[in-house]
Order: sequence, then structure tokens, then C-alpha cells
Amino acid sequence: MNCLDAPTIRYQAMPTIWPLLLKSAVKRGCNQSQQKDLSLLPAFHCERVVFPAQRYLESVHKVLQYAPQAHMQMHPILPHFEAFKFHLAMMLRKEFPFSPMGVIHKRNSISVLQPITRDKEGELVCSIGQIIHVEKGVKFTINSNLIIDSKIAWKSVSTYFKRREIKDKLNQSRQTVRNDGVPDDANLLANMRFASNAGRQYARISGDYNPIHISAVMAQLFGFKASIAHGMYSKARLLSFLMTHPQGIKPQQVCGQAFKSFSIDVEFKQAIILPSTLVCVANTEKNSDVCEYSLSSKDFKRLHLRAKVLHGLPVWNEAAKV
Repeated sequence: MNCLDAPTIRYQAMPTIWPLLLKSAVKRGCNQSQQKDLSLLPAFHCERVVFPAQRYLESVHKVLQYAPQAHMQMHPILPHFEAFKFHLAMMLRKEFPFSPMGVIHKRNSISVLQPITRDKEGELVCSIGQIIHVEKGVKFTINSNLIIDSKIAWKSVSTYFKRREIKDKLNQSRQTVRNDGVPDDANLLANMRFASNAGRQYARISGDYNPIHISAVMAQLFGFKASIAHGMYSKARLLSFLMTHPQGIKPQQVCGQAFKSFSIDVEFKQAIILPSTLVCVANTEKNSDVCEYSLSSKDFKRLHLRAKVLHGLPVWNEAAKV
């Protein structure tokens, strides 16, 4: 099911995160007989998105271990911080039948179509996408588009999952996702360290204060040994690495300057227990326009993240519809 003609709620500026977090902590889902159609959810449109000051940007890049470049001054994950506010706002609507605290982020795709710099303002539109009822629950997507100069500059699709039974969620958290997708000739690119305080650091810059990421006690209540890393933090760290590595994201010339247009689709697999040291592996040939990467445990027995990168997307290829 797709929601093509949803009503739109318009903002002059982005909402602040803390009221949304407080409401998310207390909202309860309804029982199955009271559940409403997710396609009734309105779209959210902010007419003025202002990018952060340099001091804050430096703090973000330090946490994400990102070295800014002339053609990519801001980390590509940063627009998601603003989109996340609208995702929460959407889940807080009365039409949304679940508690936001019980929703799992399973997958995220980001496409960067043009350079995004601090000196340009933009518009942000988020709307519900596909809604799929599966045996164990409901999958749904939220589409996010950042619009600059009437063109889509950055877009994202987040796939979320809500389980029907709480006990299924607890059992799932203890399962091990075996990494059977690493071929013998895979290229080991780097070891990546995830510190014990990574969850708290990412929460501070992103506004995602889900307690399983910042509290070992809360994480243990959900069946984890300790606090776990945000899925989007693991994606951001991978992006930081790929933006500078020779076998990472390749530049494309735009107006005489190198710009790295690309799309990266990431599937979050087993949770990353903090602290951890993971290995980054390239699973495809370095000259291919489509490259696959993974983050696994050092013994390759646990797969935490699988990513597919498409290089050289068409630039300025989509007109915005708002």
C-alpha cells in the first residue's frame, strides 16, 4: 500500500527534539482492534531547514570520525538528524497505532544528489511510504526529501518494523545473525572501534536518546548484554570511512569540482554490543559502480551491517514536489 495523497502538515521551522522525546516515552500503542490505517498519516513539510553552526558541525564530525572535504562539507548523515524529528512526530500522531519506543529501525537508504553546504537553506518533506503486514508484525517506510533550490538534494528511505508480540522481540534480540555472506576473496579494509560511550555520544548529536543505546541496564531489560550502538551511527561511521578510502565512494565532477554523488542502502543485522571492534569488508571489485560492504565481528561469525553503494548518481535529476 502506498500513501499518495496524504494531507500535509506545514512548519515554518523544524520542531525541537525534547518535547518529541518526552511524548514518545509516554505514548502507548492501542490494541489490535483499535489499530488504524497507517496510510492515514499526514506528510510533514518544513519550509526552512537551517544547517548547524560550524562549532556544532565540528562536534558532529568528531563523534562520527569524519574529515570534511571541499566537495562534502557536511557528513551525509546529518540531514537525517532533522528528518528523525519528523519521523517521531509522525509516530506520535493518533493515527499511528504503536508506541514509538517499540519500533525497530531495520533498514535505511540515503541518496546524495548534490553538494550540501551550510550556506544554503532547504526544505524537508517526510511522508509514509510502503506499508506491509507480515507474519510477525508490520513493516513500513518513511520517505524523507531535502529540497534545495526546488530540486531534491538528499533523500532517504527508512524501513521500520513493529513486532506483534513483545516476547518475540526479546527472543529476537538474543539471536545471532551468522555472517555467511563474506566470500573467500573479500577484501578486508579496516578495523573499526566502537567505544563504550558511542551510544551516548551519538544521542547527543542526533537527538536519538533511545535508552537501549545509552543505558546498559535498559539494554539488559531487552535481552542485550550491554548498551548497543545506534544503527544509524554504524552507518555514519561506515560512510566516514568510505568517503576517504580509495575503495570507497568515488568522486564525480560537477562544475569543475569533485562531488561524490552516491546512494547507500544499509540493512541493519545483529546489534553491536558496546564496546566492540568490527571489521569492514569490501565484497565486490573496486572498479565496479556498485560496491558491497559489511561490518562484522572480528571472527566473521556475526554480521552487524550489510551495505550496497551505487556510485555516480545523476545530479539534479529530480524536481521537488511539495
